[in-house]
Order: sequence, then C-alpha cells, then structure tokens
Amino acid sequence: MNCTETSLPHNAELHWADERRAPRLAILLGFCLVLAPRVMSQGGITIQSGGGQTTYPIPAGPDSVRGTVINGKTHEPIAKALVYTPDNRYAVLTDDEGHFEFKFPPRDKSRPPDPGPSADAEAYRKFQQWERRNTRPGTVMARKPGFLSEGGGVRVMETGAERAEIVIPLQPEALIVGHVQLPGVDSTDRIQLQIYRQDFDDGQEKWNEAGYVTTWASGEFRFSELPAGTYKLLTVERTERDPVIFNPGNQLYGFPPVFYPNADDFSSATPIKLTAGATFQANLRVTRREYYPVKIGVANPPAAGYPRVEVYLRSHPGPGYSLGYDSAEQVVRGFLPDGGYTLDVFKQMEDGWSGSVNFAVRGRPVEGQVVTLYPNVSLGVNITRGYTSIGSVGGAGGGSNIDGDTWGRNVTVGLWPTEQFAMRQAVIAQPAPSDSDFGFVLNNVAAGTYWLRISANDCYVAAAMRGEAEVLHHSLTVGAEGAGAPIEVTLRNDGAEVVGRVQLPEYASPLKTGPGAAAVPQVFVYIVPLGETAGPQRRVDVPQDGVFDETQIAPGTYRILAFDNLIPQLDPANTELLHKFEVIGKGVVVELSPKQTLRLPSPLALVSEP
Repeated sequence: MNCTETSLPHNAELHWADERRAPRLAILLGFCLVLAPRVMSQGGITIQSGGGQTTYPIPAGPDSVRGTVINGKTHEPIAKALVYTPDNRYAVLTDDEGHFEFKFPPRDKSRPPDPGPSADAEAYRKFQQWERRNTRPGTVMARKPGFLSEGGGVRVMETGAERAEIVIPLQPEALIVGHVQLPGVDSTDRIQLQIYRQDFDDGQEKWNEAGYVTTWASGEFRFSELPAGTYKLLTVERTERDPVIFNPGNQLYGFPPVFYPNADDFSSATPIKLTAGATFQANLRVTRREYYPVKIGVANPPAAGYPRVEVYLRSHPGPGYSLGYDSAEQVVRGFLPDGGYTLDVFKQMEDGWSGSVNFAVRGRPVEGQVVTLYPNVSLGVNITRGYTSIGSVGGAGGGSNIDGDTWGRNVTVGLWPTEQFAMRQAVIAQPAPSDSDFGFVLNNVAAGTYWLRISANDCYVAAAMRGEAEVLHHSLTVGAEGAGAPIEVTLRNDGAEVVGRVQLPEYASPLKTGPGAAAVPQVFVYIVPLGETAGPQRRVDVPQDGVFDETQIAPGTYRILAFDNLIPQLDPANTELLHKFEVIGKGVVVELSPKQTLRLPSPLALVSEP
C-alpha cells in the first residue's frame, strides 16, 4: 500500500520579520532539533557549508514494512485490524488473512534547507518536510475492538534490508458480565459495581482497583477490555435518598455492598479467574437494610489537612463501606448498617499521624466514641558487618577485590505494609543525623504491620532482629505508643556463588527483522529459599547468552527455577505455588555453604507458567 502525506499549510507572506510569528518559529526549530536525534540514527549525508561540514543523519530503516496481526492466544490471523504508527502518519487495515504492508516514500538525499538562525518560516517548513520524508517509523501498533490495545507495539529493527517483516500479537479481551437484582425498588433503578485485580509486589499479594460500571435499566452490567488475571467483584454501597420522598427525620435505608457471589466482606469473596478471551457470568442480589448515623470524635487532630478515612468490617480490611471526615466539627461521620467495624484514620505526610478504633452499630445511632491520633514514629536501624577481611568476592571471571572498609556501604532498608490494599505507604530508611545513636533511621512510620526489605551490594543479609523478634523472615508490628527497639541488621560478605546456564527455547519472537530471524527471549532465574535458615529470594535477569552468575547468596537450601517471563507471585511465603513445583519436580534444589562456588552441571530448563 502506498502512503501519502499532506503538506503543512503555507503562507507565502509569512516572514521572520513578523514579530508576532517569531515565537512560533523558535518553537518549531526547537521541535525539529529535539525530534531529529530521536527518529534518526545511522547513516547520513555530509554537506559543505560556510561554517564547515555538516552531517545530516539519514535513518537506517527499511523502505517497507509488512507483517501479520495475530490472535495472541490462538495465533490465528486477525482481519480488519487497524495497523498504525504512534505518530499517526501511516495507517492501514489488515486483509482477510491478517496481512498488512507499509511502503514509505523514497528518501530525499538532496541537501536539506538550511534551518540556521537567519532562515525564514519557508526554510523551516521545507526542513521539516525534508526531515519527515526521511524518517522511518520505529514502532508499529495495532488495535481492534474485542482485543486489548495496551502495550508499546512492535519495534521495527534498523537493518540494511529494504523490507522488514514483523508479527503483531493482540490479546483478546476478557469480560465479566451479569445481572444485579435490586429487590423492592423501581425496576429501572441502577447501582454501581467495582472490580479489583490481583497483583503482586515482590511476591506479596495486592488488590488494586480495576474499574467501575453502572448497571443498565435492566440490571445488566458489563466489564470489558480486561486482561487475563484474577479479579474480585462487588457492588458499591448505596443509600436511598430520592429527593421526592426523602425525609431527613425518617429511617434511612440503603444497600450494603455484596461481594461475589454472596459474601459480606472482601476477604470472603470468591476470586474470578479469567483467561484471555474468556467471559464470566456473575449474578448478584443486594438486600435493603436500615442505615444508622455514625459520629466518632477525633482526638489530637492536626491543625490543617484532611485525613484519609477507611472503615471496614472488623478484622476484614478491604473496600465496600465509607465514612467521611468533617473538619468543622473534627469528627468522622456517615451512615452504616448493623455490624462490627474498624475505623482507621491516618495521613501520610512529612509529619504524619494515625489512629484506629473498633465500634459496633446495633439498631441505633453511634455517638460518643473517639479515635485518638498519634504521630508517626521513627525507627532506628543499626547495621553490623560480620566479616570484613579483604579478598576476592564472587565472579566466575575471577571476582573483584573488595576493601574490608568499603563493602556493604550501599545498603537499602525499607518497610512495606503487609496489607493487601494501598492504605499505608512504604518507608525507606535514610542516613541518620551525625548525633544519632543509629546508622539509619526509618522516619514517619505509621502504626501497622510491615515486611522488612533489605538490599545490599557485595554482601548478603545474615540476620535482622528487633528486640527478641526475628524480622528477616517474619513481619514486624509498629505500635502507636512509640518507636520501641531498633532494628539490628547483620551483613556478611562470605556468601556462596552459583554459576549456570539456561536452556533457551528455539522459537522466534514477534520482534523479528526478516524471514527466519529470531530474537532471544528475556529469561529470569529465581533463587527461592526453602525454610527460614536461608536468605532472601533472588531474581537474576539472564543475558542473551543464557549464562548467569549470582554471588553473595546467603548459606542455606534453595530451589532454582528459570522462566521466560516474570513470575511476580513467586515468593517463599507462597507455599502452595512452591509445592506445585516440588510435586512436578521442576527446578534444581541446592544446598549452599559459605564461600562455596557451585557450577550447575546441566542447563536449567524453562518452567511453564504455574
């Protein structure tokens, strides 16, 4: 397919002398100068000018791009998909067999117009046209209704070939559809629904909001454009406030949230597991219940700012219910049905504070209770280096000399909330002031339960204690009453080394530059501790040759697994997943000792997704 472009509008009377247009010309020149290095690369033409030789790069790229758009799940071709470039200069629909082709205009290898400071608008316009004629798209994208359009497209590799061939996979969208029944109200009434998607952060389960919809008049609903994954579905709490019949003095009614299929809280909801292109049918029925006023005082409120308020059924943190903060009266107020609840009030700022209280609604208004806010605390962190001899540390190529006075200096210590919802923020340790008793300090830590995460170069974490509690493999709790004992971290540099190779698959990636050409896929090796005597989990990004060399691994027992994609849910705490790998005999189990160098005798086979 031949593609043409429309020239920019031109006014022959436009001159640089026109002061009103001068800023526009300056912006245009800056745009050209900034854009050119990004879209042009190798090759070029050299022009002799009064100031010497000037080289204008001609991008190395094919004169045409052809390819196929396929279903990423079934690998079948997709007809009538729109294929386009990110700048929307080129676009075409695929044919019945999913094929497409872009043919670019011939390059203009003549001398470009001089865009120097003395050039007028006409020269700038011609230079821009010259640049556009010589630019080749570096990325091609595709979309079609019923398929996910997210992603960065497929890169067109810069080669000397006149034609490039690519394959663009599109993943089919998944759907959650269903019906919500609202009893005893107008059949045309509507209600909102919400879904959460399961994600993982360093192996820790998280649930993130993934969308809202409102039912149609028939009660039907539809969540579309969902990627494969695990979801939870709930109705959004709603109270009856019809202005025609609502009387503030009457009993208020509402519809508490329902968690699919018929649970009262988020933790009891049944997960919905969607594969690519799947459609899940979910029907829900909400009940009409009495709602009662809730008014809880706030002690020690800050002078300015609005806190975040979270309310949930007692011992079951999660979305569903809501209250709000009234700064005029310094109270938390709203309406809730009967039940036992937990109220969290907090603000994450430079000098944050937080508080929590349990209360119950039992057929009458709630008033008189108070939640006390306490300032966030600071935790000290002491780091001890347990082995400081000078010597060679790690490396299959002979290692590197590590000075006993400098290793282990680049350490990162942080606290990550254990909760599954983004209610509190992670805290990263900072160097302590010179007059402090600690080496590092974790500032502004809200009351709650956290995981301790430590990363260090040229060494490993041998132990982490807080008082008598071991916190390297167990969570730690920070109370509102004060900082308490500091965290004591021990580092060592006598760790083990594992050298191995991954057996790479023999298949071509969609990022190919010609018939038969294949790109090496990204491979990841996970070194997963088995038991609490080993160190933290390691992830190794394997280079294209498939060889990896990981040093300073804490002594202990590990299972080593290789994947051709990231496995965010893989974590020592995910015992169910680790048991699956054990049952099917995947990976290699090794026992590592201090200063040991273990060379795996056989290549690691890639493990299919769990």
